[in-house]
Amino acid sequence: MIIERRTNRCMHGREQAAVELTQEAFKVLGYPNMKRICRPISGPSNDMCTEFEFKDWEEREAFWAAFFALPQIPEWVDDWSTMVESGANIEFWWLVE
Repeated sequence: MIIERRTNRCMHGREQAAVELTQEAFKVLGYPNMKRICRPISGPSNDMCTEFEFKDWEEREAFWAAFFALPQIPEWVDDWSTMVESGANIEFWWLVE
């Protein structure tokens, strides 16, 4: 199992809007790979972390290719860019069970 963790720095005052946009996008799009949205207890208060789970690298590649091919994505990305700073920290983890 691969965990992909994406951490974004939200613009001041836009943290909740970024969380809600992410929740809505994945609810509407129906992706089971998105597992968690996290907000910090400590550290930078305007960070947001989204975690995805994939059985292997091929599933991850197929997921993101399908995601970015959707017609709704350009509008979502435009909205997203008003809520977060450019770039994200993306980490990959092996799940140890």
